[in-house]
Amino acid sequence: MLRLVILSFLFFSILTCSSKKKIQETKVESSQKVEDLEPANIEGLWRVKVVTPVGIHFPEMSLSQEGNVAKGDFSGNPVEIQILGDSVSFSSFRKTPLGKFNFDYTGNLIQADSMEGKFKMRGGPFANKIYDWGARKMEP
Repeated sequence: MLRLVILSFLFFSILTCSSKKKIQETKVESSQKVEDLEPANIEGLWRVKVVTPVGIHFPEMSLSQEGNVAKGDFSGNPVEIQILGDSVSFSSFRKTPLGKFNFDYTGNLIQADSMEGKFKMRGGPFANKIYDWGARKMEP
């Protein structure tokens, strides 16, 4: 029981993560160059939903954007997101009493006010398993 509580705390702590970027591959029409893709506008306040083995969590993310990079705060930690067309990608980390854990997020803007994708943890008890995440833009 104690182990489950510790793992639950660890995983929840890790999920409210922060920043570094990782570029996601994106399909591009053969006549279109990657540099020509207009980045989606993801600036604003987002409520993120992360689905994990220990539950569903709802951290917030606040972003400002210049070109194909959005920077801001992801549940108290800095975040920097690469944007390629409607695709987004970023890496995050979280320090816990049990160590530092890294996550990789990839996803797509589905509508102007929603994103969804997958993430995985690079180390720790849930390493390399793929989980769902989504986000909904909040009203200002």
